[in-house]
Amino acid sequence: MDIGIAVMVLVALVLPAREMFASAAFKGTEQEHLALALAEARTLARPDDGAAISDLSRRLGGAGFKDWAVEAALRGSERA
Repeated sequence: MDIGIAVMVLVALVLPAREMFASAAFKGTEQEHLALALAEARTLARPDDGAAISDLSRRLGGAGFKDWAVEAALRGSERA
């Protein structure tokens, strides 16, 4: 059993690291990215502001993140 563990550790150390590819989930313009980020920041800064919550939910829905839009609206309605 100890030999098996030693072999696994050796293989993990010897193998090269894999390349990782990442991109933004939201495929909008830079201005749309900024507007969405600003709406999220306003909601975090004032969690009891119904207008900010509505704006964030609307922008998330417009970006195609319908599940996040519903979740943001639901959680926001509990706090507002």
